[in-house]
Amino acid sequence: MNRHRLSIKKPQAVEIARKNAADPFIIQEFYDIVDKVIKELGIENKPERIYNIDETSYCSEPQKTKVIGLKGYPSTRITSSAGKANTTVLVASNAAGGKGPPFISFKGKHVWSGWTSAEAYPGTLYTATSNGWIESEAFAEFMAKSFISMVKDEKEPTLLIYDGHSTHVQLAVVEMAKQNNISIIKLPLDLSVFKSYKDAWDQEMVKWQRTHKREKLPKDQFSATVGKGWKNLNSNVIKKGFEKRGIYPFNRKAKLEHKLDPEALKRWKKHTMKLYRKNKHSLVAHH
Repeated sequence: MNRHRLSIKKPQAVEIARKNAADPFIIQEFYDIVDKVIKELGIENKPERIYNIDETSYCSEPQKTKVIGLKGYPSTRITSSAGKANTTVLVASNAAGGKGPPFISFKGKHVWSGWTSAEAYPGTLYTATSNGWIESEAFAEFMAKSFISMVKDEKEPTLLIYDGHSTHVQLAVVEMAKQNNISIIKLPLDLSVFKSYKDAWDQEMVKWQRTHKREKLPKDQFSATVGKGWKNLNSNVIKKGFEKRGIYPFNRKAKLEHKLDPEALKRWKKHTMKLYRKNKHSLVAHH
């Protein structure tokens, strides 16, 4: 292990589709498509017309925030229950740092009025699914009632980039987008917008538990807390997410190596080196 600079680590859970997409050949094809579509739509200098939508689940029990304790003694945090209650939130943001209202999916058959909050982010929409995830019908509802309503007043075209989850790619959504001058591109890797957002959420859950021991977080409080975090998220964090992935400003050489599959990256470097040598040889022969 020392000789090969190895260490024991806790593996990160990665969806097979995302794992397969972490391939530089796929990533470069994605950049080719993005470059072409942005130019065709004429939005090279219009970051407010380039959107990403992403979903994440929120746990009512803190997962990240650390505590200070005596050495040699365990540190504990009182939780409201043995299980972890997760609720899914879908949001849209653009390369200019603009934010759309959250779309919250609770687990259940119906959305009750007591689950909503007057303190939620303006325009927040709610739905209920059997498992709390954003399923096909819920995603179509988000597109019709939230996203399209947000961008349709503009006469210019819109580019929408998202992860292309199977529940998101459906004929109804594609037709809806076409009718509203929206072009959709599948995103191989996430934009990392949610990291600081979820860190703030975790800290809010710690505060909640300190003042509401053994109580479950009410759903209306969930709505309010999600809205507070989304409102307070610095727009520059959103802009940075688009910039890091090379979407805006467009940069196909964005540093993504740490996100890529090592074996695929090795093949890509070998491929590019071969092309470089071939082009160099052709140039010398021409001269």
